Amino acid sequence: MKQVATHLEESLSGIAYQNRLLMMGLLARGPMNVGQITKALDLPQPTVSQNLARMKELGLIKSEVDGRSRVYRLDRNGIELLKTRLEWLLDTNYEPSSAERKDSHAQDGD
Repeated sequence: MKQVATHLEESLSGIAYQNRLLMMGLLARGPMNVGQITKALDLPQPTVSQNLARMKELGLIKSEVDGRSRVYRLDRNGIELLKTRLEWLLDTNYEPSSAERKDSHAQDGD
């Protein structure tokens, strides 16, 4: 339980910023590069890049190189894990998902 609570704390505190939530909303519609996000939200490029880096660190988005730019998209597995762990708060009969069990084993080795 403590591991689930720790993950929730890190993830929720990591996205508890309006700009990050807006970026995730944009990426939910489809992949975008930094320039597109910058333009859509009218934010400076360094601000966008720093926020994207943090969300990537949290496992909520992923990126890939496309020519000379990097394209970002939501990481569906990371979002699903966060969703499952949020459901834990409401479910007294909570059972960890297979993704959580896998994540737990990976963290045990750290």
